[in-house]
Amino acid sequence: MREIFETLARAVELNRKNNKGFTLVELLIVIAIIAILAAIAIPQFTKYKQRAYVAAMKNDAHNIISSEEAYFASYDEYATGSKAVYNASKIQLKDSDGNIVQVVPLSKNVVVLKTVGTTDASGNMTVYPGTALSDGSANATVFIRCPDGSPGYGFALGHKNLYNSGDNYYTVNVIYDSCKDDAPVEKHPSGATAYNH
Repeated sequence: MREIFETLARAVELNRKNNKGFTLVELLIVIAIIAILAAIAIPQFTKYKQRAYVAAMKNDAHNIISSEEAYFASYDEYATGSKAVYNASKIQLKDSDGNIVQVVPLSKNVVVLKTVGTTDASGNMTVYPGTALSDGSANATVFIRCPDGSPGYGFALGHKNLYNSGDNYYTVNVIYDSCKDDAPVEKHPSGATAYNH
């Protein structure tokens, strides 16, 4: 009986020494596990990237708001129209003589979208989610007459990595209207059609 066990032990030991690879079943199980993990991780990574882009736009919006309020404290008006120029990933705020008095840098790939303000005390602004301002364009921030008659301003930002090239629009906008908003607002337009805020 002892000889049988010793023979079996030697056979098992010999088999282990000769078996240097994985079986097909073991490889298929590993591949299946990796595929399941990838199916879970890739959509989450995409959402994470979008949240990071939106966070960058909101951070830039807060910087623009702070700069506009500082400008208002110094000049008793907001820098809008030709006094707010988008130029090479930054917004330049100018005084009435055209001198640059403040520069607001924008994060990488953040663009200023075309907006149109109002002077009729409606407090509205129109945002064009398919149109980014080109370098040197005025109206990085636009004048808005608030419903109480006070002056206000607004702007909209987009991110190049959130641009839908098939439909030609920025899929997520961060907008701010000083007449209505306490903080920058995230919008998800359904296309390139202008919308009011």
